[in-house]
Amino acid sequence: MSGLVGKSLDHYNLIDQIGQGGMATVFRAEDTRNGQVVALKVLSPTISSDRRFVLRFRREGGLLTRLRHPNVIPVTEYGQDEGMVYLAMPFIDGETLYDLYRRGGLTPQQAARWMSQVAEALQFAHDQGVIHRDVKPSNVIIDKQGTAHLGDFGLARMVEGSNSLTGSMLMGTPAYMSPEQARGEKLDPRADQYAFGVILYQLFTGRLPFDGETPMQTAMMHLNDAPPSLRSINAELAPALEKVILTALAKDRRARFPSMRALNTAFQAAVRGDPLDWLQPTVVIDSAIARPSKPVPQLEPRRRPLWPVLIGLLAVLGLASLALPQVRAAIGLGAAAAEPAPTEAIPLAAFAPTASSPPATELPTPTVAAPVGSEICPNLRLIGFNTSGNTASWSVDNGTTQPVILEDMLDLQAPAGNQAVQSIYLGDGMIFEGPAVAGEFTWIDGVSRVVQAGEVRPLTIGFAWEADPTGYGLELVFSGGCIIRGNW
Repeated sequence: MSGLVGKSLDHYNLIDQIGQGGMATVFRAEDTRNGQVVALKVLSPTISSDRRFVLRFRREGGLLTRLRHPNVIPVTEYGQDEGMVYLAMPFIDGETLYDLYRRGGLTPQQAARWMSQVAEALQFAHDQGVIHRDVKPSNVIIDKQGTAHLGDFGLARMVEGSNSLTGSMLMGTPAYMSPEQARGEKLDPRADQYAFGVILYQLFTGRLPFDGETPMQTAMMHLNDAPPSLRSINAELAPALEKVILTALAKDRRARFPSMRALNTAFQAAVRGDPLDWLQPTVVIDSAIARPSKPVPQLEPRRRPLWPVLIGLLAVLGLASLALPQVRAAIGLGAAAAEPAPTEAIPLAAFAPTASSPPATELPTPTVAAPVGSEICPNLRLIGFNTSGNTASWSVDNGTTQPVILEDMLDLQAPAGNQAVQSIYLGDGMIFEGPAVAGEFTWIDGVSRVVQAGEVRPLTIGFAWEADPTGYGLELVFSGGCIIRGNW
């Protein structure tokens, strides 16, 4: 996309290209509204043209703008222009942690400081319900003041949800991928903790714990092989530090630390040389990580035809990371090993549970009774579900202090299957007249989709059949990243 240099996307003039990856290109750009220089990440046309990705991007992009922390590279704005999706971020003049590691000379104190800042960024994101999914040294930038900044939050998840892009494949970087991520299981914050542990292993030994000849082989090693002892590579490493890192790298996520905060506390203590007698081989999980109160059903290994596996192997050769601004330089604690090819696609069919891997589990999807609230905007709710004739209705209760706009409607489900949506009303105004084409809703111009602060407005959907009382699913996207989803 180097041909974009000198052109504009919305109010951003693209000055020069500063980063390149298989799925995104990063430009230094000027915001013409205020003259500020920003880093503009422009996603590839293949991704930008994928409807499922664009819908998820619209739905979740607002959440990325809310991640404001001193050690998080914030997304200040996101949008779509000329068919291309972009994210705007502050321009950080610095070097990636990977480049610094490669150059050599990184001290344990520097590693402790920067990785502590990365841990704080991850803990903050986890507290907001966001899992990074692609933590690696090239996603960490150290600025000129010596502060670490972690970027690319949430993008791996959005791309994973684009079936036409990835099919049966899993997005991520195999060298830093947790076993549960390789198996395609539902992730929790401990997946980021595992990747953090891989980085610590790399910084303190000069090599990765698992580095196969192919991305798939590397992922399988994460599933089945024990990481080599760190002290067999670096004899000067303190036993307590080795114990901390290997705990973070436990195959069974239940044996890792209860949180990034707990891991960082143990890591910093080990670097200082404090005793860690309290650290047991198996760490008890605290209430910060939800655990089911009842046994959950076991999923059978995914069985897929051979062709997605072959496509996945071919895709591995062509996909690279969601690029962050790259500035060449490097440091490392030992002889630095090259970082593996960044973001890879791995076919999920290759990862059936093994004897050494905990079985895949998934909580059943509950039937949600009204009222249903938004995780991001808890005072925005759907109340009063009802069916009558060929309509299903709810009321949008905006208990927030700001007006919200209904921006999109996703994953609309109804008991009679793929029947056409004939109309959608918000209050007394018809905002859509069907039928919907390929599940897309084009709103009627000039009709308000605003729900004022403190207002309750009926939402009514008319279908082309006599309605049933149950079996409905609805996902609404409001301005500000407020999302309501539920099943009735």
